[in-house]
Amino acid sequence: MSIQEQYKLLSDRTGYDVGILNRDFIRHQFIIQGIQRHAPRETHPVVADVAAGWAVPSRVIARDFGYRVFAVDSLLTGGEEVLKLTNQTLPTIAIWDLLTQPLPIKTEAVNVVLFLATIEHLRDSPKFVLEEFHRILKPGGFLFIDTPNILELRKRLMHLLGRQIMPSIQFVYHTTFHAGHHREYTLDDLVKILNWSKFRVVEATHLDTLSGLSMSKRIPLQQRNLGSGDEISQMTRWDVGFHPLRLYDWAKLPFAALVKMVPSLRDTLFAVGRKE
Repeated sequence: MSIQEQYKLLSDRTGYDVGILNRDFIRHQFIIQGIQRHAPRETHPVVADVAAGWAVPSRVIARDFGYRVFAVDSLLTGGEEVLKLTNQTLPTIAIWDLLTQPLPIKTEAVNVVLFLATIEHLRDSPKFVLEEFHRILKPGGFLFIDTPNILELRKRLMHLLGRQIMPSIQFVYHTTFHAGHHREYTLDDLVKILNWSKFRVVEATHLDTLSGLSMSKRIPLQQRNLGSGDEISQMTRWDVGFHPLRLYDWAKLPFAALVKMVPSLRDTLFAVGRKE
């Protein structure tokens, strides 16, 4: 079952437009390829998807490629409904808070840990979480992390224009618990914290996940009802590929060319650490 078929299933179950889910298509595609590259299914790896959310890469590798996958998620940040939805497809372990609770997984029990689009949401140091990943991984096991690049081109331009690059103050102010981005990373940051957590970094790269997408609908930030509890449904809608009748697709071409030439301007960081 393809990534976009999984998006359609999730859209049917959650009510969110597929265009919102398409934002992650290229990122999810790269992650799945990375898992197959470093931990091929022939080795029969056990995969723990921590802070799994909707767990799209895990759904695909479990269904299409036969990986043995289970999910771990936080009731505090993921929420009960997300955990219930994930548990319909994957065995799911619920914990309260990743930052304060040891993972309920035996030492050296898994071959792969996925920690995708999550480290930027941690409100405190990632040290405890990364040390837990090191504990539960078998020797020779892999940790996969991806996260937004704080130095991407769009954010640099926004800074020059005096625009905020972190979550809107409206969202932070009007919520009692801020589950958005607390700290974004550079690739050097990501490599350092993996090394400090006793992982050998076997891959660390910048990904361009946006140039291959087309914006189909955008609600300007000032028109969004932030703090309403319905922020996801107000996010930008995307389609995959180039759509020549859309002005956005032509306007992005010079920027796409620039990020192709200068990797540090790309929007996403991807790193793989190996436990020796």
